[in-house]
Amino acid sequence: CCSNCDNSTSRWRRSDSTVWLHLAYFDGPLAFDLMFVRGKKSFNLVWLFFSVLISMLRSLYGYVIQYPSCYCRLLSRSPRRGPYPSLCIGMSSCTMTTKSHGNQDEDLRWSSLIPHRLDVDPIKLVESSPQIAKDSQYATAVQKAWKEQRSRGSTRASEIKPVTYFDNSGIPLYGDFVRLQKQQQFEEDNSNSPDKPKKSRQKQIPGIILFHTGAGPRDIFLHWKADELVTTLSGSDDDEGCVVLIADLISDKIGWAWDSDRTKYNAARDNVLSVDVKTGTRKNLQDRIQAAVNTLVSFQQEQGDIGINNGVIRVDSNRIGVMGYCFGGQPVLELGRMALPNIKAMITFHGVFDGVDRSPPPSSPPANDNKVQGNVLICNGAQDSFIPKSDLEAAVSDISKKYEYVNVLSFDGVRHGFTNPAQDYNPSEAFAYNDGAANKSWNEALSILQSSLK
Repeated sequence: CCSNCDNSTSRWRRSDSTVWLHLAYFDGPLAFDLMFVRGKKSFNLVWLFFSVLISMLRSLYGYVIQYPSCYCRLLSRSPRRGPYPSLCIGMSSCTMTTKSHGNQDEDLRWSSLIPHRLDVDPIKLVESSPQIAKDSQYATAVQKAWKEQRSRGSTRASEIKPVTYFDNSGIPLYGDFVRLQKQQQFEEDNSNSPDKPKKSRQKQIPGIILFHTGAGPRDIFLHWKADELVTTLSGSDDDEGCVVLIADLISDKIGWAWDSDRTKYNAARDNVLSVDVKTGTRKNLQDRIQAAVNTLVSFQQEQGDIGINNGVIRVDSNRIGVMGYCFGGQPVLELGRMALPNIKAMITFHGVFDGVDRSPPPSSPPANDNKVQGNVLICNGAQDSFIPKSDLEAAVSDISKKYEYVNVLSFDGVRHGFTNPAQDYNPSEAFAYNDGAANKSWNEALSILQSSLK
């Protein structure tokens, strides 16, 4: 079973005559206990029918269905009998929440970032589910910097919405979309006047993917940066700006990557960065990168509520930018090797490239005149102990083979994590916030995005 839900358990069992899966799923008021048996079609259908019926009845008496949180792709192979039939089931009723629980119900909709992040007690951000800060000091430091930035920048509001998507293996990934807060889908005189013909306008805007640090995708710092991107790049008040996807590389729904015990995170990281023996590429990482790109491009095309002003806004598949922090440097490196022509700008901040020498780039790089006409900026602290000079040089060499413009912005005396003010509270001497490096690298990144995605 490809379910990575933290509150589910599953077990394969095999006998000479059958292959079956027992799946137990628990989420608040709802519990599933399903068994799928090979060769027992009638049993499976009856069992599934009653499970769905119970879910529907419960939804009528105070429960509402959320987006799918559990997706099972069952596939078993026998060396003697050949492959068994594949059974794919998406259970949309797996995750449910009571209508009376306001905070959970809001996960179904777009919600404003400011009141849910800046105007909240820092302790609640740590104790919430998902957890979006390491501790109250971390949350307070980011909130303070965010408020100061908002006081100097745009007054426009942004909103956030969770999205669940899947990689090629069926593993669920838990991201967030951030956009400018929707004003109204159509102009008042366009929707209310019977004497005027209806207007329909479609506009394409850029999309930006944010790849997370070792703290995972549930991070208030990423929410701040996404808010700053959509509001800063919007320009004038009638400009829709861009859409940001905070991508998930490790299938972290609840913020478990904040755990001080790094065993689970290290295992997930090793799996994502594993090198395919046959191809020499990091297939798992490429799958999750491609899933993020596909989600960013396709999500708005499938939704009817994305319209702003008097038309429908969609992400332009040919104007995609990428940012990566810390661990997020790895997907930027991999994208540099994949050379996707629609990725026009990539920026890393204290991005790590460990293992670059053990995962050679794909063969047959394009000729110089066929390089991707995109900009790559690597922002690096010269005193960053997590990024040896050899790794940095190897990463620049790899990306330069396929991208036309690759630049390194290095800061003397600057350590790891220099963009995040919460690093001032990190007990490790390897981390430190640097205001000058943070501001200069961010301004350079904005300049590249504005010129590359216009």
